[in-house]
Amino acid sequence: MPNQYTSPAVLQRFLQYVDKHGPVQPHRLDLGPCWVWTGALYWKSGLGYGGFWWNGHSRLAHRVAYQLLRGPIPGNLTLDHLCHNGSSCISGRSCEHRRCVNPWHLEPVSRGTNVLRGNGITAKNVLKTHCPAGHPFTSENTYVFRKKRSCRRCHTNRENARRSKLSEQSRRNEL
Repeated sequence: MPNQYTSPAVLQRFLQYVDKHGPVQPHRLDLGPCWVWTGALYWKSGLGYGGFWWNGHSRLAHRVAYQLLRGPIPGNLTLDHLCHNGSSCISGRSCEHRRCVNPWHLEPVSRGTNVLRGNGITAKNVLKTHCPAGHPFTSENTYVFRKKRSCRRCHTNRENARRSKLSEQSRRNEL
């Protein structure tokens, strides 16, 4: 299991903070148990991820686990926790998946893919198929302004209402 990034002493020091008998996620029984990080939390993020001192720096424990046991993380990729259950996760520091350091629960993906697999506002908005008024988000009915998807029909309705109000005010001023 160790690779060129691993010395037996570092691996032994790392594993002393790992409980390999963590929970098995019901939505991914095939993954087996999470390895729960019992050491310090990574102070830089403040988001509940484990932290480990390695090569003179404080590092995210799940990234260290991947590098120690599987090898380098490819390119500019981030690690996605496959054991994360986005639908029932409350996010933040209390997310139990953030303490999982099982390297076989981690998949290198682009940051965008990782964000869309989560349950943040970006992932929730991508899943929306209709605007708040119920109009479908189709290519014909959707435009993007300042990185925000908007409904053409609603925009047209707002503009018509605004013009009607201006026209009404203009007529009153003429009297």
